[in-house]
Amino acid sequence: MGPALALLAVSVAHASAPPPIVNGKPESGFPTVVSLGADLLDERLSLCTGNLITTRIVLTAAHCTDFIPTSMLQAGGRAYVGPDIWNAEYELHLEDRMVHPDYVELDNDADELGEFDISVVVLAEDAPIAPMWVRLDPLDDTLLDAEMVSIGFGLDETSTDGTKKSATLTLDSLDDQFLISLSRSNPDGATVCSGDSGGPQVAFVDGRWEQWGVHSWGDAACRNRSGSQRIDIALDWLFDQIEAVHGTRDICVANGMAGDGTCDPICETYGDIDPDCVEPEPEPTASNPHEGESKGGCNSAAAPASLAFLPLLSLYYRRQRCPA
Repeated sequence: MGPALALLAVSVAHASAPPPIVNGKPESGFPTVVSLGADLLDERLSLCTGNLITTRIVLTAAHCTDFIPTSMLQAGGRAYVGPDIWNAEYELHLEDRMVHPDYVELDNDADELGEFDISVVVLAEDAPIAPMWVRLDPLDDTLLDAEMVSIGFGLDETSTDGTKKSATLTLDSLDDQFLISLSRSNPDGATVCSGDSGGPQVAFVDGRWEQWGVHSWGDAACRNRSGSQRIDIALDWLFDQIEAVHGTRDICVANGMAGDGTCDPICETYGDIDPDCVEPEPEPTASNPHEGESKGGCNSAAAPASLAFLPLLSLYYRRQRCPA
């Protein structure tokens, strides 16, 4: 089977799947959420969902990419940006993909949900939109009952995929791998389903959206529960991929947030000092040519300039699958 036919086979396999983000709604926002698909025989296909976390890295599920040869990805793979794939605002080409080395595939027969269902897809060029922040703090039980949003391009009630939808889900339990949400706890009984694999589960924290999980699995009927792969347990590997692509482990530097003219306090919390957050020394003026100079005296010498930075330096540091 050639590369084109292999991709087509994947798409057809989705045609009999249940609806996506069940009881969700069309979503025109969240521009970082993309359809991962292909241009095939003059037809656009949506195979999985992903989320842009740096200007060149799309975070998705391992089971969406582990079977695709790099040559096939480069030849026909696309990331479609916009509310649907037919009127995409941008069509981005793909260059590479990396799967977490500890990925274990879901096993229905053994009733095993798998592990580390996470991968990244590298774009061939910078995306023309600002990426979404990834949660860098550990997830814990204090977040139970938190309200999250799931976004995906999966099949709809008419068995058509390629349109972005979203739904509000609650975090009902947290195990060592997955964020688990029960449909009965969610508004309108919403949940994720086929084609939404790889899409983000996000939460609004401190004035910005941040990604907590990657859609991994749902029950066979897409009516009961779903699980999204936790990102926080894979951060070391994720930073390795960011460094390989951008030459830095600092997300703010990778995304051009540091030194862009806007102070981003979050960059100082999780990375190096953002120079935009450092107030410049006042310039000398004609009326006060000594402005900015030390006014030291014999008993009240000013602290060395380097010590003024100590407070700043202290800041440094599925395809959708259905289990049995």
